[in-house]
Amino acid sequence: MSPHSPSEYDFFILVVDIFTLDTKVSISCNADCLSPTAALVRARYLGHVPHALSLAFSLHTLEHFRLLRARKPSFSIEAFAKVLCDSYWIPYRRHYHTSLSGAFNAYLAILHGVDKKINEILGHDTPNWRILNACPPCTYELEEEPTLTFGRMYVLDGGNLDKWMAEGARNRGDMREYTESDYLLPRTYVDKFANEVQSQNLEALDLLEANDNDEDTEADPTRCNIASDCSKNWKAAASDKKKQMAKYPLAIISKVLELLSERSLAAYDIGCGFASTIRTSSLRKAFEQQGCHICVDAFHRYAHNYACQTKNHPNGIQGTGIEDFGAIECFFSASNALAPVIRYATAYCHSVFLDLFFKQWDDDKYLNLATMIYYNYKQSINIIASESLALDGAKVSLGIQDGDLEAWRQEEIEYIACLGKETEWDIHAMTYVE
Repeated sequence: MSPHSPSEYDFFILVVDIFTLDTKVSISCNADCLSPTAALVRARYLGHVPHALSLAFSLHTLEHFRLLRARKPSFSIEAFAKVLCDSYWIPYRRHYHTSLSGAFNAYLAILHGVDKKINEILGHDTPNWRILNACPPCTYELEEEPTLTFGRMYVLDGGNLDKWMAEGARNRGDMREYTESDYLLPRTYVDKFANEVQSQNLEALDLLEANDNDEDTEADPTRCNIASDCSKNWKAAASDKKKQMAKYPLAIISKVLELLSERSLAAYDIGCGFASTIRTSSLRKAFEQQGCHICVDAFHRYAHNYACQTKNHPNGIQGTGIEDFGAIECFFSASNALAPVIRYATAYCHSVFLDLFFKQWDDDKYLNLATMIYYNYKQSINIIASESLALDGAKVSLGIQDGDLEAWRQEEIEYIACLGKETEWDIHAMTYVE
């Protein structure tokens, strides 16, 4: 019998194909076919359920939607379902939304299975492969490469718009969890740090509680507790302290300590306060032994008082070069487009769509790595060529050396840190007057 000869197992099914606008096709099937779904895939269609199929989408249509979502993360399944109805010149049919959602999830699962087999062949399926190889310029070190001040520099922060709205007391039908992503840390790993730092300084905790409102309060310049003064200006920090949990950033720091090189430098918008959190956690010993540090990214510098900036601003940290640690703000600017789609999605779809976004983001950035490094190199050379002359001239006119500049910086840090604090002799003088 010819492969295309009619068979008693053949069947008709309603289809959606944005390219051909077919509405119904005949699917060839035979006795050896494992299931109608297998016959559908051979015919380049995919249904939303494995059995009792009533509607199928062409693989070209599903791939077209995947590409659209890769370039426009806010483009929802409902919106594409309406586009399909418009293409067929029919009113919007709500069941298209449900059917498209199921078929698209199945299509993504197939693609993930293909990628998994490719990664196995390439040797990219080892534990933590993504973390160890995510940044080629950082991970592929040359032989006899000079040792840098910091073996790795990275930035972390919380993206509020991409958070998933917890269901609370509501019941949900989709209880699945997406655990196949190599971008997301396992929930069990993160939860190990859930109550890591409960024994916080109560005074600092009260300050954070009191200032969890819509307006940031000014830091008291008479106090020398830089971390407390800066942290109380951040509602995000207050939220973490209220729950006595900082498990997400701690989990990231833990994974960095476990896998990446020593002498790492992290940047965090509340890095000054989070340094205290690390010191009260189980990560303190490893963090200090590996010579790791944490600072404040340049984007948030003006939200911190000057005393904090003198210690934690990247410009004052030797070894950071021209890095401003603003990459994560660019990332959030792009990922915020996901918010309308994933905030109220199921936990499974929330993780799936985040994973898709991460992959597309990496693909785009890898294409521009050489360009980025080239222009950063040019910028650095221009700074050295133009600014060195002015610096050398200033040192000659003032009669100072590099050591004097370093000493002045340290003196500035010490002076600003306790600016406003009365000296002992001044206290006695005021007491005498009174």
